Amino acid sequence: MARKKDNSGSREKHGRGAPRSEALSLTIDPDAHRARDAHCGANPRNEVCGVLVGFTGEENGRRWTRVVAIIEGKHAREEQMSVTFTHETWDAVHEALAQRNDKARVVGWYHTHPDFGIFYSAPDVFVHRNFFNLEGQVGIVVDPVREERGVFASTAQGLGTLARYEVARQNARGHLVDCRYTEEPLRDDMPEAR
Repeated sequence: MARKKDNSGSREKHGRGAPRSEALSLTIDPDAHRARDAHCGANPRNEVCGVLVGFTGEENGRRWTRVVAIIEGKHAREEQMSVTFTHETWDAVHEALAQRNDKARVVGWYHTHPDFGIFYSAPDVFVHRNFFNLEGQVGIVVDPVREERGVFASTAQGLGTLARYEVARQNARGHLVDCRYTEEPLRDDMPEAR
């Protein structure tokens, strides 16, 4: 089924109906990108989750978010069609953040939808709006079976989707160099979420 485009930007729904946002630029460092994909692919039967750690800011009137690391959702309740952050999960996240040498903070979350596609369910919307609702915070949904990804973002206009994100490149010394778009998680040919 072809996806209908909504150029009004006025709808704020979960799933496919969420308006796309170009008001936010998302960059993920390569090590964080690989770590997230490895964690998401480790359990193709149950949902897994974690948080994205990094920085947010604004430059030339455009919001940006940079993910420098992930923290796996240890102690999360992982089931086939749901995942729950527990108090123990949050304790582990705060402990990991306290051990960092920089001022990076939680800039979003990720979780998987193993073999049932990319969308935000009603519980996903609830989690995002209640725990990751600051402007610039993002949510990444990964379907490790279908090898698909989608990005949802909190912007000044509300909760929307990002059409793409960047994976930063590193030189031989490990320093980040110019970024290039390497991921297009929400392709136009993807089917409607059910």
